[in-house]
Amino acid sequence: YLLFISDENDHCVETNENNNVKYLPLTIDNSPDVANFYFKVYLQGYYDDGLNQMVTNLNENKLLTNHHPYRGTPWFYNGAENVHIIAMPYDVVDWVLVEAVKGDPNGSAPLESVEVRAGLLTKDGWIVDLDGVSPLGFYDLSLYDQHYFIIRHRSHIDVMTSISFTPSHSVTQEHNFTNSPTKAFGPSQQEDLGNNVYGTIAGDFDSNSVINNMDFNDWALQSALVNQYVPWDGDGNTVVNALDYNLWTNNSSKIGI
Repeated sequence: YLLFISDENDHCVETNENNNVKYLPLTIDNSPDVANFYFKVYLQGYYDDGLNQMVTNLNENKLLTNHHPYRGTPWFYNGAENVHIIAMPYDVVDWVLVEAVKGDPNGSAPLESVEVRAGLLTKDGWIVDLDGVSPLGFYDLSLYDQHYFIIRHRSHIDVMTSISFTPSHSVTQEHNFTNSPTKAFGPSQQEDLGNNVYGTIAGDFDSNSVINNMDFNDWALQSALVNQYVPWDGDGNTVVNALDYNLWTNNSSKIGI
């Protein structure tokens, strides 16, 4: 095997070309201990009720980033997940962040973060790994602990699974948020999208799980953008306009977990 290691800009070369290649023994382990999960979630702002799926405008216009967009505030996730825009699967809507936590969500102690993965959200709601097909894999979950999973997106309020999961290395597990409001932990954590379909709440443009004037300010400062990848494009149609404002105002004062 030849192993190429690139920097965050996909560059595989250095200014000193003499030390680029190293010859070391390399063993490929094709069966790591991994717990696989499929999560299904709809984003309210991106959802087209006529098609019963989400729009892929950001992908179609090549606006999705190669590297996941969750390195900055408030997530500070430094994972290496990346997909070159040319290789981005056609049905991907956007990047999402999935966090495995443990603890009692009804207790006073904060939940403990165990592992975080960036995944790809497809138009039919399934979160998949970087190949656009496989379930999202977690590598550091104890088989003896119960884990809840939080789904995060740049412009929607976070949701957490209403039940906990014991990881398995042999069985892929699923959780479908879209077919019942009770699939998300806590009261009123999803919006009714019609026809008994539910989705995460749009308008949290600063991703602090509270929709308030701070989100409006983000929108108001740049409310006429076209073909930009920004959180306040709440419906993901590549245009920041009054439709995004409507999402904010309809959900103003709503609070996440």
